[in-house]
Amino acid sequence: MPKPTAAANATAMPEAPRRLTDAEKLARLHDLESDFYAAENMAGIVWDLLSEMFDSEAKDASEKMTGHKDCFIIDPGALERLHFAVSHSWRLTEKLKDDLLAGLGYGSN
Repeated sequence: MPKPTAAANATAMPEAPRRLTDAEKLARLHDLESDFYAAENMAGIVWDLLSEMFDSEAKDASEKMTGHKDCFIIDPGALERLHFAVSHSWRLTEKLKDDLLAGLGYGSN
């Protein structure tokens, strides 16, 4: 019976991914600066829209129309703008999270 050689029994081990240096991580994080500002600005828009919907004038108008202090009537256009701002904020934040993890060497990017 022939003896198996070491080469015949060897299986190729996957190469370990190269670890990023701190300088590479910092450069990747620096590239995300505008994404951080975009997410922060959109969150500010969400806050502004919510503040407008529930400010004292809106509360007074709703109370006059409904007879309740804690019942608000929301204009469909305002609700549509709020929905867009919240969903866009969520998408920006998800992308930022994925890009941040990839920049630190944990993602697939």
